[in-house]
Amino acid sequence: MPTVENTPYDYLSLAATPRPVSGIANRTHWNVCVYLFLHNFASVRIGIVIGKATHPVRCEVSRLFVIDQLSWRGVLMGTSHSPKQNQIISALPVGEYTRILPFLELVNLSLGEVIYEPNIPISYVYFPATCIIARVYQLESGLSRQVSMIGNEGVTGTSLLLGCDSTPATVIVQSPGYCYRIKANILKKELKPGGILQQLLLKFTQALLLQTEQSAVDHRQTVTNQLCRLLLMTEDRSFDHSLPMTHELVGNMLGVRRESVTAAAQTLQAEGAIKYRRGHITILNRKVMEDRVSEGYIGLKKEYHRLLSNEAQATTENAFQTDLSYLRMNG
Repeated sequence: MPTVENTPYDYLSLAATPRPVSGIANRTHWNVCVYLFLHNFASVRIGIVIGKATHPVRCEVSRLFVIDQLSWRGVLMGTSHSPKQNQIISALPVGEYTRILPFLELVNLSLGEVIYEPNIPISYVYFPATCIIARVYQLESGLSRQVSMIGNEGVTGTSLLLGCDSTPATVIVQSPGYCYRIKANILKKELKPGGILQQLLLKFTQALLLQTEQSAVDHRQTVTNQLCRLLLMTEDRSFDHSLPMTHELVGNMLGVRRESVTAAAQTLQAEGAIKYRRGHITILNRKVMEDRVSEGYIGLKKEYHRLLSNEAQATTENAFQTDLSYLRMNG
């Protein structure tokens, strides 16, 4: 397997596009786009992939680098964003990935931005890359409460899988950043029975339901313990220990008043678990918080790992075999 200097990666996946080669009659070469699934997407480095070789070729899908069928030589192009930063997209086989790729739109979401209103038809489905999205319900008291959060492990708009065109929750941006979105009507056309995309979305929907159930159970915990769970889950989906969160936002997430959040934050800061300043909360000691919420948080995390990691591994292996078959048939 080729290596990239100073650039860690997990695996390679292939995306191929047939195109005629100039000067060669009745022959089509496959331009193969090689994507590296990097550990740190925020700072992709420029590197060189060395191997057996002819020459680099052009490809409409320009992210990271391109090689032709006989070449293991290419130039890694520096980029901060790729659809494969989202774990669901990264697990798709070449056929399903290349079909949706032209329809994926990169968008930058701001803190607190509302992407779905309750009972309003869903126009777009969002695949988070670096942002975190929260599903929030309005309470009769006038307060709100977060029931689940979605990072780059998941996707919004799962109600479409259940035949619903809207959601009863308000869906907002909990942590700003980038994501890829696709029109809902286009995605629905890609949800073929038994397809890998459908399998991944159904697995994530199950994980999301578990998170919602755990949120209901944790509502009986103290505000301090609820804050611990919220911060731990947010950091799990974040690229930084410093989280852009105001006390007002946290209050809206937990369904409590701002004063209660301030008191809980002061308790955790006194215990050395966090440090907070205006608009930011920095996690200093996860273990202190995990000890407070071990039963609910750790259990949910294990279940997420069971559902999503095992499925992603199995799906990736299946996708790789599908890709090889696809290339053999069309090579």
